[in-house]
Amino acid sequence: MTRKLLLCVTGHGYGHATRCRAVLGELFRVCPALKVTVSTTVPGRLFDVGIPGSVSWREQDYEPGAVQKNCFEVDAVATRAAYTRYLAERPERVRAEIDFLEREDFRGVLADIPAIPLAAAARLGIPAAGLWNFTWDWILEPILRGSRGDALEKLPALLQADYATAPLHLRLPFSARDSSLEGVEDVPLVGRKSRMARDTTLERVGFETGDSRPVVLVAMGGWECRTWNPITVEGCKDVRFLVVGDVPFHVSTEARRIPVELGAGYAFSDLVAASAVVLSKPGYGIASECVLNRTPLLGVERRGFREAPELVRDMNAFGPFAEISLADFFAGRWEPFLLTLLESDKPWQPVREDGARVVAQRLAEYFGLGAGVRNSE
Repeated sequence: MTRKLLLCVTGHGYGHATRCRAVLGELFRVCPALKVTVSTTVPGRLFDVGIPGSVSWREQDYEPGAVQKNCFEVDAVATRAAYTRYLAERPERVRAEIDFLEREDFRGVLADIPAIPLAAAARLGIPAAGLWNFTWDWILEPILRGSRGDALEKLPALLQADYATAPLHLRLPFSARDSSLEGVEDVPLVGRKSRMARDTTLERVGFETGDSRPVVLVAMGGWECRTWNPITVEGCKDVRFLVVGDVPFHVSTEARRIPVELGAGYAFSDLVAASAVVLSKPGYGIASECVLNRTPLLGVERRGFREAPELVRDMNAFGPFAEISLADFFAGRWEPFLLTLLESDKPWQPVREDGARVVAQRLAEYFGLGAGVRNSE
């Protein structure tokens, strides 16, 4: 029997895509005959390298997510307006997903973490599972609370009911401690660990490897920053900056810029591992790579993101972490925060590096894909 799996990935944040790619690679090792359709609006370039199996693509938008003013702030008004439209479209969205699942004869659905595919799978009796460090009902509840009209305020409960139709939910680190969902199982961190030598990475981005000055990686997760007012960074003469994308700042030291679409000779995790500190907005993707590559993270304050305190809590538990306010970030007062991390002697806590394999084995067991055996701690 052909084993067909629909992998549904939210388009709101690249961390969802990078961890799903890692899990997908491990699933194909468990079940080489697996056929997977990736259903998402995430750019295909984040999936189409190094996956050893049969993958097809379906461009599908599942939810508005949290509409953002910029990469640091949620736009609550725009989010409520987007979900007012979503509510009107919701019945047709569910019907379309049911039709697609039935027409293509899928035998399983994995969601990270759209709700509609799980509800559609339940209608057809198809096994379904969630993989997440948050669910959209939890994110939206404080944003939609007190909205005009009972329907919008009750939307989180509708989404929660969709999630509850899945018997299995694999909860990653950086998650809220409590969940009303049944079938929740905690799994290790899933992320990318570099295997490239530091000097090799530095050479490929154009740095002198004999220079002893630490490298600070500045990256904002693919967000365009060209509309920002230029930031004049104070001090920082004893470090070098590696900038991914168009973050507009001036600094009186060496700074090298590379495009968001990285060259073929290295991955983003290689940049993280080659750096002494990462300066970024804190999200699951960058946080997981900092932990797995033992690179301290200086996170820029994020306003209105319910998951941000969970990320800050767990990053502090894993190892060296600091947070810089939006005011200090845009004023260029980076140096004291960077020095705190560069001089920190806080140890990293032990962390499992086989999270993708653990998740894939659990999913293989759940979906009946063959040789998956559940790992024990």
